[in-house]
Amino acid sequence: MIIQEPCCIEQILPRTLKWDENTFWQTNGDVTFGLVMKAVSYLAGNEINVKVVTPVFSLRMARFMAWYWRREWLKGFSLLTKEAVGSDVWAELREMGDVVGDVVTHKNVKEGMIIIKGEKATVIVIGDLLSEVDAGLRNYITYVGNSSEKIKEMTSVAEAMMKAAIRKRKKEEEAFVARMNERAKELGCKNTHFENTTGLDDTATEHRMSARDIALISREVISHELVFNYSTIWMDTIRDGAFGLTNTNRLIRFYKGATGLKTGSTAKAKFCISATAERGGLSLIAVIMAAPTRDIRNEAAKSLFDFGFANYSVYTDEPAEFDDIYVTGGRENTAKGISEGFFALVSKGDGGKIEKVTDIPERLTAPIVKGEKIGTVTYMLDGKSIGTADILAAETVEKINFWSMLKKLGSWFLCSPPN
Repeated sequence: MIIQEPCCIEQILPRTLKWDENTFWQTNGDVTFGLVMKAVSYLAGNEINVKVVTPVFSLRMARFMAWYWRREWLKGFSLLTKEAVGSDVWAELREMGDVVGDVVTHKNVKEGMIIIKGEKATVIVIGDLLSEVDAGLRNYITYVGNSSEKIKEMTSVAEAMMKAAIRKRKKEEEAFVARMNERAKELGCKNTHFENTTGLDDTATEHRMSARDIALISREVISHELVFNYSTIWMDTIRDGAFGLTNTNRLIRFYKGATGLKTGSTAKAKFCISATAERGGLSLIAVIMAAPTRDIRNEAAKSLFDFGFANYSVYTDEPAEFDDIYVTGGRENTAKGISEGFFALVSKGDGGKIEKVTDIPERLTAPIVKGEKIGTVTYMLDGKSIGTADILAAETVEKINFWSMLKKLGSWFLCSPPN
C-alpha cells in the first residue's frame, strides 16, 4: 500500500489493519519524524518500547521521545547511532531516567530504522532518518504486525550491530572500571570497590565506598582548581537560555563558603553528598551517606562544617632560606638551603604554641646537587611532633678536583699579604 499524503497516515492505516493483520505501507510524501512516530505508536498500542537506529540522533528527536515519556506512553528506549550523541541530547535523555537503556554507536550504521513494540503490534519503520524532526522524510517502508519471522528478517542487521556495540562498550567499561579501582588504591582508599562507571546500584552487589574514601577522592578532585569553575555555579541556562539548570547541591546557595562538590542518591544508598567549603584559608570536606532525606543530608553537612570552622584553623610556615652552610671538599666553601614550607590543621589557638626545631649538619660534604635534602625543620606542639619539612640545597656545589684545587691555591697565594 502506498500513501501519497502525510495526512492519510492516521486516517487510512487503522481502517486497513482491521482486514489485514500484517501490513506493509509506504509514503511518497513529505512527512516528519514526529508524524510517523505518532502514527505507528498509535498502531502499536500503549506501553511501547522503542529502539531507534539512525546515523545521527538529533536533539529534536530526543525531545520528541521525552515528550512520549512525559505522557507515560514510553516504557523503554534504546538507541544505536553512527555518531555519538551530543551533551544536549544526553541532557534530554537523562530526564527520562530508567526508561533509557542502551545508547551505543557502530561505524556501519547507514540506514535508519525504528522498532516499536507495543501491546497491540510491533511496528517497524525503515528509511533514511534525517537529523532534523521537521525535515521532510521520504520513501518510508513500514511494517505493522506480529510475525516473529518477519520481524527477525527485517531487524537482523540492526540487532547484530547493536549487540556488537554493546559487547564493545561492555569491554571498554570493564577496562575503565578496573582503572577506577586501581586509582582508588593509589589514593589510599581501603574500602572502595567499583562495579560500574555510574554508581547506579540497582543490580550491583559489591559496589561500595566508605565516607573516608569519598573524602580522599574528593581531596584529589579539588586539587584541580578548574572544578570550582563549575561546582560553584548555583544556576545557569543552556540552549540559548531556553533551558534552566539548578545545582542539586543547595549548600552552594545557602551556606557561606561552600565550593562544591557532588550530590547523589539511589534507592539503596539514599541521599549522599561530598561537600566542600572554604573560609579563611581553611578548606574542609564533609561526607554524608544514607541520609533519609535531602534536607537532613544538607543539614548534617552544614553541622560538620560549622564544627570544623569553629574549632580548627590552618597553621602555615612559609619557605625560609638558610645561608652560609659550610661545605667540605667543594669548589665553594659554603652552600645555601631553603625549606619546603609547612602547613597543618590545628585546634584554634594552638598556632602560637608551635615551636620549630631546625636540624642541619655543621658541615656538608661535596658534591651537593640542587634540590637534594640537606636537613629538616620539625614542628613541635606540646612536646610532640606534628610534622616536618625538608630543607633542600638551593644550589649545586661540585666536588673539588686537582685542577680546581690548584687554581684555588694560586688564588690564595696571589691574594696573600706580603711578610
